[in-house]
Amino acid sequence: MARIEASRSLLLTIPLLALVACGGSGGGGVKDPVVGLADCSPLAQTGCGVGQKCAWFQIDSASGLGGNGCAPAGGKVAGQACTMGPDGATTGFDDCAKGLSCVSGVCRTICDTTTEATCSAVQACTRYAGLFADSSGLGVCDPTCDPLTQVRLTDGAAACGSPDPLAPTLGCYGFPSRDARPTRFMCATVPVAAAGKTHRVPALGPASGGAYLNGCAPGYLPLIYDSTGSTTIVCIALCSPLPVSLGNTAGLGGQAPHTCAAAGATGAGEECIYWWWLEDAATAVSTFSNGLGFCFDHTRYTYGAGVAWPSCTTLATTDTDANGAPDWLEFGCGPRP
Repeated sequence: MARIEASRSLLLTIPLLALVACGGSGGGGVKDPVVGLADCSPLAQTGCGVGQKCAWFQIDSASGLGGNGCAPAGGKVAGQACTMGPDGATTGFDDCAKGLSCVSGVCRTICDTTTEATCSAVQACTRYAGLFADSSGLGVCDPTCDPLTQVRLTDGAAACGSPDPLAPTLGCYGFPSRDARPTRFMCATVPVAAAGKTHRVPALGPASGGAYLNGCAPGYLPLIYDSTGSTTIVCIALCSPLPVSLGNTAGLGGQAPHTCAAAGATGAGEECIYWWWLEDAATAVSTFSNGLGFCFDHTRYTYGAGVAWPSCTTLATTDTDANGAPDWLEFGCGPRP
């Protein structure tokens, strides 16, 4: 289908939520209780002495440099407030219990992003830059949420549980699933520098390029480039989609109260496109696949050999080009069958 090729030319893989760092991981048997960097496994909790845990050591918080090592097992349980020790290869560990890690000041369960086996049904395993090394695939279990309402699904808390929902410090973030698992969204800290980054504002990202998943204000995600040929990743408003096609144009900007216009996406070409269109063809359909949308200005993009991106209002619900898919679904203008 044309939509797969088109979406891949626009999508970015943005798995990071914090600063980029490096570090190692490994395994092994029980060792003498020496505190410091070591070849141990944070997930299996092997490779350290009795009364110890395999933890992430923050060596330089400014750069995100760190590594895995053995530290005394703390007493803080999942969900409790936690603290990090001073930066250093023998001091930069947290006071969480074994199997947990301190992220954004809260102890969270360590997990494997490929299986999410240690997370509950209302949690998602999230990778953070500068935690367990970016290439390890390890993360922590974050509570899931609804990106349109910003409600935390574990307890219904507004603004993901921010102390003041009118000035959120936590936001609901996620990215289209690129495998068979359904897309899930999780609550994460809103960086101060990202709080004002709304529709089509360049997303917050590392100096090396790219964007952080939470590099936009709540209700916006760093989904696509600013235009065809651009390398600037912009924040994109979320919306509630309605079917739109040739002769059926009433829901072009989405469904109230979550319309593109309400989110500041007021350009003449802005249309609310279905979220499923960004997901992999094998992704399991979830409530977000057909219930969530993103505001897309078709006038800024081309596909193929410079063909202008069509408006949903010009697309038939039949397969006029005989390529095996109805025209409107090739561009995400209707719900996934």
